[in-house]
Amino acid sequence: MLRHNHKRFLEVLSEYFEMHLFTLRTRRYAQAVIEHLDPEGRFFGDRLVSREEIPDGDKFEVMKKAFPDGHEHVVAVDDSKEIWHDMPNLVLIRSFDFFQDPRFVLVGGPARCFPCRRDDYLIGTAHQLIHVHRKFFDYHDKDERKSTAELFVKIMRDLEVIERAAAMFRELVQDEDQFWSLIFKQLKDNVV
Repeated sequence: MLRHNHKRFLEVLSEYFEMHLFTLRTRRYAQAVIEHLDPEGRFFGDRLVSREEIPDGDKFEVMKKAFPDGHEHVVAVDDSKEIWHDMPNLVLIRSFDFFQDPRFVLVGGPARCFPCRRDDYLIGTAHQLIHVHRKFFDYHDKDERKSTAELFVKIMRDLEVIERAAAMFRELVQDEDQFWSLIFKQLKDNVV
C-alpha cells in the first residue's frame, strides 16, 4: 500500500523540482518501488541511486557528488535524518505505516490488521516545499546574498510557527474535512 496522496505529491512537486531517489535499499528493490510510484517515468526518470552506489551508507556524500555545482540547493525529503549528517536542507517527514499498529503484522495475522486512517501528511509537505521553492527564488530575484542553507533554516522556522497555529486551529475545527478544505482554500488563494 502506498501512502495516501503520493501521486498528487509527485505531480505537484515535479512542476517545481527535479526529483531523484536516493535509497539504502538494493537497486532491484528501488526499481520495483519506482515502478509503483512512477510507472511512466514522469517524475524520477532514471535518477535513482541505490546502496550499491552509496559507500558507507552516506547519502549526503553521494548527493554532493551528484550535484557538484550546487548540492546546497538540493532539498532532501526523508523520514530519517541519521544518514544525512545534519544536512540543513532536510525536510524530515513522519514515516508512514499502512497498519494502525505495526505489531499486528508480526503477531496478530490478517484478522487483527486494520488499515490506518487517511494520511494527508504529504499534502502539507508539498505545500511546505512549494513555499520553500518560492521563497528561495524570491530571495534570488532580489539578489540578496544568503546561503541556501541559511535561507532554508529561516523558512523552515517560519513554517513551524504556521504548523503550530494550524494545529491549534485544527483543535477548534472538529470536522477534519472542513479543516482541510479551509486550509486548501487559504493555500490556493495565497500560494497558487
